[in-house]
Amino acid sequence: MVFKLHKLVVFLLVLCFSSSLQAGRTVYKWRDENGQIHYSSILPPEYSDQGHEKLNPQAIVVDRIAAPKTKEQLVAEEMVRQRELERLAAEEEKNLLDRKLLATFNSEDDILRALEELVNFYQAEISLTKQTRRTEIVRLAGQVRRAAALQRADNTIDEKLTRSITEMRASVATYDRKLIDINRKMVTARESFDEDLKRYRDLAGES
Repeated sequence: MVFKLHKLVVFLLVLCFSSSLQAGRTVYKWRDENGQIHYSSILPPEYSDQGHEKLNPQAIVVDRIAAPKTKEQLVAEEMVRQRELERLAAEEEKNLLDRKLLATFNSEDDILRALEELVNFYQAEISLTKQTRRTEIVRLAGQVRRAAALQRADNTIDEKLTRSITEMRASVATYDRKLIDINRKMVTARESFDEDLKRYRDLAGES
């Protein structure tokens, strides 16, 4: 009985659809909230801003109105758009760096010479810093000996001497940090030039 009723409903829908087409009228096709597909020459107002299709008298879809996107769909689309923008930005930055690399160096030897010059600069800076640090340590040792002598003689260590020792120790610590920083920069420079050299070879092979 249920099967016969279903066949009757389908038959009536097809009959209505066919009649509208034969009359040359536009037919609307939409799906309700239960998933049921409808055909009619009149689109219910509550479905006017929902997803539906318009069919011409030849039963060809001539217009398709998309259903409003859900919040989740909009969020997902925005995430995809942001990822694409980030990809394009990264690609543009890479191309810019490639152009800069080719404009800066004419050969692999140019890159190696530039690295050597930079390393020599850092090594000279390290040498100068070590020398200045040794001088400060000698001065600090003298002040410490002076303070120790005053203590042995039961004399008061004046505030000026105490402050001088404190400042010299801070100065030595500053030179220690500077040496660490210079060495770190030198290592980073070597790694950067190694990457530039590898990329230059790749670009030279592509051209």
